[in-house]
Amino acid sequence: MKESIKVREYAGGRGGERPLEVFLDGEWCYVVLVRTWIEEELHTRNRTRHFILKDQRRRILHLFQAPDGQWYIMR
Repeated sequence: MKESIKVREYAGGRGGERPLEVFLDGEWCYVVLVRTWIEEELHTRNRTRHFILKDQRRRILHLFQAPDGQWYIMR
């Protein structure tokens, strides 16, 4: 199940590169990148960026950014 989530990103040379903080349980939490990959739809060529992150409480999070720029968390 996916939920919309607020994310603060590290902005590199190409705009937003990766999540730095996520808004969870009513507070901003710093996250550390564990793994990342990109999925591309065959016919539309829309790309979805996926991130596996670890937060300050050592929880593993799966976030993804849809082609429209909206962030979601998988629960």
